[in-house]
Amino acid sequence: MVDTGLERSVLFRALVERIKQSDVIVHLTCSRFKRTRLSGQTLLASAGPDVRYLRVQVDCQLSDPALVSVIGHELQHVVEIASAPSVVDDKSFARLFQTIGFSTCLSPEADRFETAAALKSGERVRTEYLHYSELVVGAGHRAAGRVNQRSGD
Repeated sequence: MVDTGLERSVLFRALVERIKQSDVIVHLTCSRFKRTRLSGQTLLASAGPDVRYLRVQVDCQLSDPALVSVIGHELQHVVEIASAPSVVDDKSFARLFQTIGFSTCLSPEADRFETAAALKSGERVRTEYLHYSELVVGAGHRAAGRVNQRSGD
């Protein structure tokens, strides 16, 4: 599904490129979540002096458009972390998201946060994924029109 996201979404590609240029390595896995409303999450696995490891878990039972959207959403969180070199442990991880996001959990024991940027990224990736064929077909028709116009000269 990552290959499909890279092929069909400009934003998905940009997020992956930004991550490649950072000190973050991402391990993407399929997971089943106990909370039915949860379809993905990003976790700090470990951090060393030169590299930080993140685990992105997604519900791979989702439809393709929903799955690509969730991966794009979580990759935005990875970019947010990559942009904050101070995130090296659970406390600094929570502090970042308290600063840039908002809590999504009613329980004070659990730290679950969301950001507006990740919500927007997920939606944009989904839109680009869904409209990819329209864009490719449209671009093909425009290119064919230019060729036909030139051949008529």
